[in-house]
Amino acid sequence: MEQTSKEKILIVDDEPLTIEMLSEILTESSYDVITAGNGLDALKLYNESQGLNLIISDMNMPNMNGLELIKKLKLAGSVVPIIILTGNNEISVAVKAINSGANDYLIKDENIAETIVMSVKRVLEKQEMKEQNERLLKDLEVKTQALLELNDDLAEMIVEEKKLREEKEQLLIQQSKMASMGEMIGAITHQWKQPLNALTILVQDLPDALKYEEINKEYIDELVRDAMKQIRYMSETITDFKNFFMPNQERTLFDVNHAVTVVLNIVFSQLKKLSIDVKVNRNIEDNFNVNGFQNEFMQVVLNIVNNAKDAIIEAIENGLLGKEEGKIKIDIYKINGNIVTEISDNAGGIPLDIIDKIFESYFTTKADHVGTGIGLYMAKVIIEEKMGGHIYANNLENGAIFTIELNNE
Repeated sequence: MEQTSKEKILIVDDEPLTIEMLSEILTESSYDVITAGNGLDALKLYNESQGLNLIISDMNMPNMNGLELIKKLKLAGSVVPIIILTGNNEISVAVKAINSGANDYLIKDENIAETIVMSVKRVLEKQEMKEQNERLLKDLEVKTQALLELNDDLAEMIVEEKKLREEKEQLLIQQSKMASMGEMIGAITHQWKQPLNALTILVQDLPDALKYEEINKEYIDELVRDAMKQIRYMSETITDFKNFFMPNQERTLFDVNHAVTVVLNIVFSQLKKLSIDVKVNRNIEDNFNVNGFQNEFMQVVLNIVNNAKDAIIEAIENGLLGKEEGKIKIDIYKINGNIVTEISDNAGGIPLDIIDKIFESYFTTKADHVGTGIGLYMAKVIIEEKMGGHIYANNLENGAIFTIELNNE
C-alpha cells in the first residue's frame, strides 16, 4: 500500500522488547509509530494525539487489558481500528477479542514480523474503504436531499408555470374574443335592422289606426304580439352575444349542432347582406353532445366562419368569384366515436407555403388593422389542449376546409 502521508500507529504493550521489535518493523514499513506501556497511558495518548490511524494492543496487561482498552475507546466514541496481540492461541480468546470490537487478532509467534505488516495493511485498507463508503453515503444523502428539495422546487415551478400558462391562455382567449367584438357588433347591427324596421312600421301605423278608428282589442292584441315577437328576437340576439363573451370555467355537456346554430344566428344577417350562401348538413336524429367548453368552441367556429367570409370577400374583389357566388358549408357528423365539424368555403384555398403556419401564434396574412394572428392559434389551444380534440386545415379543389374532431364518448 503506497503511503501519500505517514499513517500514525499506537503500539500498546507492557513488554519493552515487543514494543521495540514492532516499532522497528512498522517504522521500516513507513509508518509513524508512537508507544504506550499500558492501557491508561494509551488512553492518554489517544486523547492527545491527532490523526491516529491504528492501535495495536496486547491482550494481557496490568491495570487495563486490551479488551478493557477497546471498551473505553468505544465509550469515548473512537472509530480507530484495533489489532489485538496475544500469546494465547486458543480460538475462544480470538472470538472474545473480535466480539469486543477488535478488527484483527494476531498470535505472538515466530512469524509476527510478517503477520503484523500484513494485518496492519489489511486493517488500514478496510478502514479506508469504510471511511470512503461513509463519505460517499454522506455525500449521497446530501445530494439526495438536494435532489428532493430541487424536486419540490421543480414541482412548485411546474404548478406555477401551468397556472401561468392557463392564465395566459385564458387571456389570449379573451383577447381573441375582443378582437372579434367589432365584427360581432357589426353582425348584431345587421341582425337588429329587420326587427327595428318592423317595430318602426308598427309604431307609425298607430296614428293612422287612431285616425280611421281601427284601434280595438283585436288590433291591440295583434300589435302587441307582433312587437313582442320582434323584441324577443332582438333579446335572443343580445343573449347569444353576451354568452359568447362569457368564458366557461368548467367543462359541460353541450350540443355541437346547437353551438354552431347560435354562431350562425349571430352572423346570418351579415352573411346574407354579402350574398354568401351558408348551408349546414347534419343528421337531426344524431346525438352531437360533447363534454367541453361551449363558448370557447363557439369562438373557434365563429373565427373560422369569419375567416371564410373574409376570404370570399377577397376572392370577389380579385375577380375570382362572382358577387353572389360565395359559399360556406358546414358538415356535422359522427365517426369512430368522434363528433366531426367541417367548415369549408369556395374562396380558392390556403397558399401552400403558409398552410403549415396558420395555427402559429401571431401569424396572419391580413393587414395589421384587420388581423391579430391569435384566432387560429387560440382555436388550436381550445380544441386540442383544453378539449382534447384535433383541429387541422386542408385545401379542397376550390377552397379551404377546417376540420374539428371532438370525442363523443
